[in-house]
Amino acid sequence: MGLHKIRPRLKKYLKIGASLKKDKPLTHKVSASTRIKLYSPDVKYLSSKWTNKLERHYKNKLDERRRLKFYFGFYRTSLLKKILKSAYKKNVTLRNSVKELEFCSVLERRLDVLLYRLGFVPTIFAAKQLISHKKVKVNNYATASFSRLLKKGDVVSFDLSTQVDIHLSLQNHFVKMDLNFTNLNQIEVSFKTLKLIVLTTKINLFSQTQQYSTLLR
Repeated sequence: MGLHKIRPRLKKYLKIGASLKKDKPLTHKVSASTRIKLYSPDVKYLSSKWTNKLERHYKNKLDERRRLKFYFGFYRTSLLKKILKSAYKKNVTLRNSVKELEFCSVLERRLDVLLYRLGFVPTIFAAKQLISHKKVKVNNYATASFSRLLKKGDVVSFDLSTQVDIHLSLQNHFVKMDLNFTNLNQIEVSFKTLKLIVLTTKINLFSQTQQYSTLLR
């Protein structure tokens, strides 16, 4: 049986939490009193020696996609696909996959990620809340899109009612002084007026991508 036939069936079995071991019947994970035994003819195909590798690969990819959707606010898969299309346009030579740096460079242009990198907010979730409440302005216009991709020449400012909280967040940020997060050469920041301007969309990602584990912590 080819992979194109196994993957859909494997997806269904993993979704219900069924076991794929040959010596055990497929069992739906419910209470012991209502446990359902599933003796399926697919077991001989889904329990081959290479299917375990396929199962782990599928699970890892699914977990990675869920983390991206959760932490970066892709509440719809279509939003994640939109970012991937932007990465494709950035490098038209890509055919089958998007390289990590191209994909991360698009994420680093997002408004919420940038505010977190600079220390204006303590967490990336706080950045999303601040933007969704229209407390952040881009080119003097309030925006509620935390996934907005900033362009060269964009000027970001804040509502007056949020400046006290932002200054407190900046103080805590400078105490920690994470140099990997504050070394953003593509941005010019005025911490006195709480304004920043995007100088270029070309991003040096070597130090920033190494800190993604901290961002997703």
